[in-house]
Amino acid sequence: MEIRQIKPSDSKAFVQFYQELVSQTDYLLFTPEETSQKASQEASFIKKYDDYKQVFVALEEDKIVGYLGIGRSHLSKLSHVAKFTVGVLEDHKRQGIATKLIQFAEKWAKERGIKRLELTVITKNKPAVALFQKTGFKEEGTRKKSMKLEEKYFDEFLMAKTL
Repeated sequence: MEIRQIKPSDSKAFVQFYQELVSQTDYLLFTPEETSQKASQEASFIKKYDDYKQVFVALEEDKIVGYLGIGRSHLSKLSHVAKFTVGVLEDHKRQGIATKLIQFAEKWAKERGIKRLELTVITKNKPAVALFQKTGFKEEGTRKKSMKLEEKYFDEFLMAKTL
């Protein structure tokens, strides 16, 4: 498996990957419809990524099977904090890909002087919560009714790790 920075030439494959990913879970922010709407703009989004916001892809045999989105603030008082998200296709889960993406996020952050990594995760997503705990993230609070899906509200844990 290879992890590398996304390129504009990956835009079509990334949209296909992400559409497949959102069809497999309700735990991501974008709905399938919203993913389709932004698909035509994906290449321009990729070109705008900089040292403050990046997307990395996990590839197996040239197929995108996972991703890491990570970003940090331009504000000096928050410059030591980065937030991230990871996603892996269902048929590639439990193979260590998400763990490797999290380790990659930590390396990226340390190289930029980041001292704290943060994420949010739906409280009922037990496998993801367990993964983040296994990799050293601690629950710091609960965001009540922070995500809505078909008129039902879900809580999220705010989790963080000091590097």
